[in-house]
Amino acid sequence: MSSEGANPRDRILATAARLFNTHGYPNTGVNLIVAEASAARASFYDYFPSKEALGVAYLRSYGEENLTLLKTLMQRHPEPQEFLRAWTMILKRQARQGMTGCPMANLVAQVGDTAPTLTSDAQSMATRTIVTLTEYLDRAQENGQWKTKRPTSSIARQLFAAYEGVMQLWRLTGKAAALDDLLEMGTSILDRN
Repeated sequence: MSSEGANPRDRILATAARLFNTHGYPNTGVNLIVAEASAARASFYDYFPSKEALGVAYLRSYGEENLTLLKTLMQRHPEPQEFLRAWTMILKRQARQGMTGCPMANLVAQVGDTAPTLTSDAQSMATRTIVTLTEYLDRAQENGQWKTKRPTSSIARQLFAAYEGVMQLWRLTGKAAALDDLLEMGTSILDRN
């Protein structure tokens, strides 16, 4: 999300994304966002009635970008093993560029039960991601690029859990090698029949 030359709403959203990622959602106040976005406080409230509404917009923006990325990888790599390899490479590149973990998981962990709308939106995005993975695995199976006797929805959920796990381990250890575990764990999940 680039904010340079953008309208106030986009600048506020891009600034919030950067600050939520670096400082955490609870530690980022509206005043800081407005100041760093070079926006008027009134502009903030024109677009976002509350900080939570901004958090929802942030999650939705990230979620849509993430789903678009996954769908692009799925189109380019119809074989699940190659998709996992490409996904792992993307995560490692994002880590070098300053990624701080999965924004959905980070935000939900930070707000707990205090922001039910944010939690609900993150749950919805997680579900959409699992459905997207399920549809991809169904297509791979229909096209003969991969076979399993297990329900693809269960496999997709396990792949998503592996992704979230390696993201948290990477964040906890700071070791990018943790991201390589997605390929190994994902391959193990795919190969179990």
